[in-house]
Amino acid sequence: MVTEETFDVVVVGGGVIGLSIALALSRHSACSLRIALIDAGRLESPAVSEGYHPRVLALTEQTIDWLSSIGAYQSINKDRVCSYSSMHVWDGEGTASIEFSAAQRHLEQLGVIVENDEILRALLSQLENSGVTQLANQSVENISVAEQTMIKLSSGKQISTELLVAADGAQSTCRQLLGITVQEHNYHQRAIVATLSSERAHERCARQVFLKTGPVALLPLEGQEQNRLSLVWSADEDVASDLESLGDAEFAKALTKATEHVLGNLSLETKRYAFPLIRRHANQYVGKGWALVGDAAHTIHPLAGQGANLGFSDAEVLVEEIIRQSQRGVRLFNPLSRYERRRRIDNELTGLSMTGFKWLFGHSHPAAVVGRNFGLSLVNRTKWLKDWLLKQSQGR
Repeated sequence: MVTEETFDVVVVGGGVIGLSIALALSRHSACSLRIALIDAGRLESPAVSEGYHPRVLALTEQTIDWLSSIGAYQSINKDRVCSYSSMHVWDGEGTASIEFSAAQRHLEQLGVIVENDEILRALLSQLENSGVTQLANQSVENISVAEQTMIKLSSGKQISTELLVAADGAQSTCRQLLGITVQEHNYHQRAIVATLSSERAHERCARQVFLKTGPVALLPLEGQEQNRLSLVWSADEDVASDLESLGDAEFAKALTKATEHVLGNLSLETKRYAFPLIRRHANQYVGKGWALVGDAAHTIHPLAGQGANLGFSDAEVLVEEIIRQSQRGVRLFNPLSRYERRRRIDNELTGLSMTGFKWLFGHSHPAAVVGRNFGLSLVNRTKWLKDWLLKQSQGR
């Protein structure tokens, strides 16, 4: 027997973006919405481990403010949050570099590095008494849109809703079932991530070197000795294959050389993980009875660490527009066009910028090397331009 439930908003996807949307809507006292959260997994807090998980997020001040406003950031274990106060970026094929510091804008920090699992734990703990209906271990099998959006789950349950929020990631099942097309650009690179230890202290500085085969980022992690790092090494597919085939010691030696011994000898603390890098952008964010958010709407190159922050910005704006439409007495089934207008340009420009950086630093032609080194040196010497770039990187 098929059972049916009705909600005002159904969020599909129990990652950090979907969880933050469900929590934010449940916390808003101006409108009382019936909210459901669906995920194909267990919707349980990840197990706490002594070591660091290789998947980390670099959160901007804007994202920190958003998570704080819904009560989630306060619940994160601060012993696992690394505040970073400077950034050092240099061209591995040239001589130029650029350095940013919190002090130049009279800030305490530029942002924080925190494990994805820590944010998941904080959001799930806040959801416990939120009134959000959680439907775990259930995948979406069919979506039909008529007078309402109807969702069929793998359990046989059917759900009707005014608004389906698809926050189910880059390979979004919801997006595919809705027939939403995407623009794709394959970077022909893979990102290798892992947790490292370094010979010298990172001093709360995020570092990145641009090689012609892709950028290498060393992100600081919390710890008394300041010698734990998160690695994101983006490399052309053939180079990535060679790196993945190396043993741990050989890989660490190659990494130490690639980063020019900036932190001395590096060694692996965890196994390595790799994933392909593809830029995607959905041709529509909204329609009658549905909206795409986060990676379901767009993915970008990780070279600036902005993917999650763009997703959280989507979440913040989407929640604002849901509440606005609800308070005005307009059905949530009607397309949330203001959300798309407010987010599409920012996401598009950021994605194109990352593609441009990847192209620019991927060329070893002397003219390209001279041009980008001149540009980096100019920016590093120009205070107002550095301040503007720093402001943009913080989502301000």
